[in-house]
Amino acid sequence: MNDHVPIFSLPTELLIAIIAAAQDFQAFPSQLDGWKPEWTMSRVSRRFRDVSLAASSLWRLVQVDLISEHSVEIFKLYLARSQGCEIWVNLRELSWVGETIEHPSIAERLSHIVPHIGRVQRLGILSNPESMNAMLEPFRDAEVPYLEYLQLHSTCYSCPVELFLSGAPKLAFFTLSGFTHHFPIPQWAASLTHLELRGCEDVMDAGGNSFFAAITTHCPSLVHLYIGTTAILYGPHNISAGQIHIPTLKTLHICVSYGRNSEALLEHVAFFDTPAVTDLAVDYAHGDDISVLFGPTILPRPVFPAVTSLSFASRGCTCGLEIEIRRNRRRIPAPPLHLFPAVTSLTLVNECFMANIVEDLIGPDSQPWPLLQTVTLCPTHKDIQEVNAVIQNVVRTRRQNGEVVPKFRLSPKLCEVGEDYWVENGVDVDIFDPIELVRALG
Repeated sequence: MNDHVPIFSLPTELLIAIIAAAQDFQAFPSQLDGWKPEWTMSRVSRRFRDVSLAASSLWRLVQVDLISEHSVEIFKLYLARSQGCEIWVNLRELSWVGETIEHPSIAERLSHIVPHIGRVQRLGILSNPESMNAMLEPFRDAEVPYLEYLQLHSTCYSCPVELFLSGAPKLAFFTLSGFTHHFPIPQWAASLTHLELRGCEDVMDAGGNSFFAAITTHCPSLVHLYIGTTAILYGPHNISAGQIHIPTLKTLHICVSYGRNSEALLEHVAFFDTPAVTDLAVDYAHGDDISVLFGPTILPRPVFPAVTSLSFASRGCTCGLEIEIRRNRRRIPAPPLHLFPAVTSLTLVNECFMANIVEDLIGPDSQPWPLLQTVTLCPTHKDIQEVNAVIQNVVRTRRQNGEVVPKFRLSPKLCEVGEDYWVENGVDVDIFDPIELVRALG
C-alpha cells in the first residue's frame, strides 16, 4: 500500500489550510516585505493557483509601498482577490529626501482603497511627515464600520489628526507614534480599550489642558495605556497628583526619558489615579529614580492599590560607575507598601544599582514585603556578580531565619553564574528569555 500522496492531489480545503497556516498576521503592520505564501503558492502551479484564487480569505493581508509602482499593482490585485472579506491594510510611504512622490500621485494610488474602506478591519499607516496629510486625506470623512485596530506612525508630525468623521464604532486599539498631539479629540475615542502614545509630544489647548489628559477622559472603557511621550509632567500645570483618573484601566506602561531628574519617576506615578490597574511597567527609569520613588514619599493615597505585577526596565546607563551618584544614592528603608500594597511580582531589567535595590527590598535587614512572591532579575553584564552575591545571601539568610524565600526568575547569564549554588542548595530558580521580556515591556 502506498502511503505517499502527491500534495497536488490533496483536498482543496486542506491546501487552503496549509497556505493559511504559513501566513504571518502576527507581524502586522511591521513587516511589509517578506515571503507571502499566498502569492508564492499561486505561482507554483495551475492547481495551486486555482486553489489560491478561489479562496478570498487568503488575500486579506493587503500591503503596499506607495513609492513602488510594482507594489501598487500587487496592492490592486489583493484588493480584488480578497473580494468581500474583512481586510488588514498596511500603507507605507517612506521616501528618501528628494524622491518623495507628489501628493496628487499619492491620492491617485490611494484611491484604489477608497471603495474598500468599509471592509477594513485593521489599518496601519507609516509615512514621512511631508506626506502624512495626503496619506490621511482619503480616510478623513470615511465611515469604517468594521475597523478594530489603527496604527499611525510618522516622525515629528505636527498637524491635527482628523479621521473617520463619519464613525468608527468598533475601533478598540489605537497606536499613535511620532506625532505632536492636537485637539479636537476624535469621537471614536469613546470606544477605545487600548491606547498607545509612542514617541509623541504633548500639547496644551488654550485653557492649559493637555491632549493626553483630554483623550484619556474621552475613553471611558480604556483597559490598556502605553504612554511614551515627551514634554509631559514637566511644568507646574502638570504635576498635580491624580490629574489623570482612569477607573477602568488594568495595564499601564510609562516611559520616563526626556528631561529626567531624580523626581521624574515620582512625578509620573503621582500623575495617575488608576485604582484598578494590576500591571504596571516603567521603562527608562534609573535605579536612583526607583530609590526616590520607593522612599518615604508622602502622597495623598496609595497610587496603585491593585497592582500585583510591577516592572522596571532600563536600556543601560553609566550611573553605577559614577562615584558621585553612587555616594548620593538613597537607600530604600522599607518596601513601598504605601504606593503598591498588593504587589506579588517585581521585575528589574538592566537597572543600575540593582544589587542595592534587591538588598534594600528583600535582603537580611529589609522590612517584610508580605505579598511578594516572585522576583525577576536581568542585570547588566557588569552587575551580574554583585547581584548574584546578593541573591545567594538573601536565600541563605532567609532559610536560616525560617523565612519564605521568594521565587527567583533569572536571566540565563545570571543563572549560569550561580548555577552550582542553586543545584547544591535546592533553590527553585526559573530561567527566562530576556529578549522576550524586554519585548513584553514595550
